[in-house]
Amino acid sequence: MASFDATEGLLVRAMDYAAARSRALAANIANANTPGYKRVDVSFATHLSEAKRLPLARSHEAHLAGRRETASIEYVQEGGTTMRNDGNNVDLEREMAFLVNTSMFYNAVLDQYNRRLASLRAAINEGRR
Repeated sequence: MASFDATEGLLVRAMDYAAARSRALAANIANANTPGYKRVDVSFATHLSEAKRLPLARSHEAHLAGRRETASIEYVQEGGTTMRNDGNNVDLEREMAFLVNTSMFYNAVLDQYNRRLASLRAAINEGRR
């Protein structure tokens, strides 16, 4: 059961990443005409490195319980580029392409999560027959 929990945790964190990135991209699109606005994105490498951490397991009730840490999502502002004279660096076509890509990633991870739950549900229902 531990491998199911670890995989489920990675899938949930991947969906959290995709949701946070979608929010960042939506903010970029909303501020495309704001003078001086710099685009924001989510650091996937930081999010992935935190997701790789394995939770501590208690092998005996006298052992101290492990601390469950939640992954923090790090937003990164790109300040080195400029698209227009007013200092804004948002390219709408690029942001829309990133948004579609992130949406497809989220749907693929969600599909895997649903398949894992369906296989678990099938195993439980087969025991009832």
